[in-house]
This record gives sequence, C-alpha cells and structure tokens, in this order.
Amino acid sequence: MLWKNYSLRRATLASISADDGRSPRQIQRVLRVAALEQKIELHLNAQELVVLVMDTTYFDTFGVMVFRCATRRRNLFWMFVGEETNEDYLVGLTHLQSQGFTIAAVVCDGKRWLAEQIEGKGILVQLCQFHFTKAVTRHLTRHPKTCAGRTLRSLVLNAKRMNKTDFTQALVAWHEQWGTFLKEKTVTPGTGRWQYTHIVDYEPLTRQHCTGYPVSSPISVILN
Repeated sequence: MLWKNYSLRRATLASISADDGRSPRQIQRVLRVAALEQKIELHLNAQELVVLVMDTTYFDTFGVMVFRCATRRRNLFWMFVGEETNEDYLVGLTHLQSQGFTIAAVVCDGKRWLAEQIEGKGILVQLCQFHFTKAVTRHLTRHPKTCAGRTLRSLVLNAKRMNKTDFTQALVAWHEQWGTFLKEKTVTPGTGRWQYTHIVDYEPLTRQHCTGYPVSSPISVILN
C-alpha cells in the first residue's frame, strides 16, 4: 500500500509519514525494500529482431532499469534496482531472450566492462551517441583551440547523421590530414623527456556497432 501511494499516487514521504505514523526516514527504508522487490514487467510479443536501448533512471531512493526497442519505440522490459550494475543488465538481456526476443544489437552507455560482457553473448554493441559525444567533449572541450580539434568536434557532432562507412572514412581522413600535427612533440628541459604536444590517447569509445550506426576507432583527442 505504501509503495502504491508513493509510486502511483505521487504521495510525498511527509504525507505518507503523517498518515502512517512512522517517520519519513522509516518510510524511506520501507520504500527502498519495496522497490527492490517489485516484479519485472514485460510488454509486447517477440515478433522481430530487436535493437535494444538500455539505461537506468534514478529517483529518490531507487532506480528503474529500462530495456527499450529502438525500432518500436516501446519499452519491452523494466525492473527496479538499487543501483546500476552490469549483472542486472545481463539479467534483463537473458530474460528477454528467454521470452523469445532475438537481440540483434544493444545500445548502452560506457559502463566499464558492460560492452565486453554483452559481446561475449554474441550481441553487437554500440555506445549511446550521447555518451559518445560526452566522452569526446570531456577531453576535447566544447571550444577546441586548434583547427584540428574543431574539425574533430564537428565530425563527432555530425556522427548521428552518418552511417558506419561514412563515419569511418571521415575519421581516417581526419587522421591523415592532421597526422604530422598529431606527431609534434614537446621536450621537457632538463630531463630530455618528451610527450606529444597536442594529444592524449585513451581507450576506444566503442567496440562494435550496428550496421548503419557510426563506428569509431581508438581516438586521439586534441587537448590544445
């Protein structure tokens, strides 16, 4: 009853506490347990290949992990979680497969080791384009100082309008155009040690992508 009042009728902790007699903190603990005990929900029938978008949204004391069909634009499955874990995502995938859904590919965020675990099940993985752009911007900034940086940012922002082949070709062309610039080195006086002047290497943003979606190779991001 407490859970229905909170989740469906949008009652506040204060109003529930006033009616129930327990403190808001006690009510909060009860709701946290109730959220974790909610049964997973399944919608629609398995009739076609699914490109699955997975993510978790957090509310006051719990999260909702959602598995959404990108082509149908419908939620196939969701469950309440205490925190976002790779294990819960894999549970959701396994459950959908047990219901007859054939998962062609998964779109997810960059949670550590999640892509590798999904690929281990024989499913293609694409990094969410929002997280793709956010990861590059974190290193590149919104206002790169160099022409090479501005060109790369423009390419990343246009990735959503490009297919796999076009994006890959554009990224290769960018590397070729700015190859000499990227190899410039700065030597530290006194030590003789050097480092690349303009770039820092970091791990690939994605592992594999669905056909028709942008794909990236390991990217060297312009810092200045």
